[in-house]
Amino acid sequence: MKKRVVVEIDLKALARNYRKIAAHVRPMKVLCVLKANAYGLGVADYAKALTKAGCTMFGVADAFEALELQEILKGRGEVQMLSAVFPDEISEMVRAGVILPITDLATAKLISAAAVKAKKVAKVHFKLDTGMGRLGILAKDALDVMREVKRLPNLDCEGVFTHCPVAFTPQDPFTKRQIALFKKIVA
Repeated sequence: MKKRVVVEIDLKALARNYRKIAAHVRPMKVLCVLKANAYGLGVADYAKALTKAGCTMFGVADAFEALELQEILKGRGEVQMLSAVFPDEISEMVRAGVILPITDLATAKLISAAAVKAKKVAKVHFKLDTGMGRLGILAKDALDVMREVKRLPNLDCEGVFTHCPVAFTPQDPFTKRQIALFKKIVA
């Protein structure tokens, strides 16, 4: 009896698609998301193929995945956590050079303190909640929180991101509202 479901992965096609996307959005960079062990398919082969194709930025869900991916990349790319960083993970993530999400002012203060203690500058990205309602700085608070965080020592506030849960249908009214709100905050 044959299996009903078969997954075929073409790493050359993955690399080709990455290069097309990167060329289209240049000078911006593409962050490739490899969370949950590349959605259960095995992160190492994907990370190596994407790195060979020129990718230098990768997103993961948690601290364990961040350290695992850094080991695979061996310094050939940056790793960013896309979900919450827990207080007991912050010091290790700062020491490891993982790009951390700022989801609230309290977390930003903990990251700043850990960076000061480690005599490092921690790269951080602001995660905005533009409507998903799960994690991030609320739109109404975003500018005030961002201004406060930028005053904290040893933080390199280099980016802003959000989570669009139905972005696969770009004409969806919810996604359109999220993108409009995100653009308004960034402006």
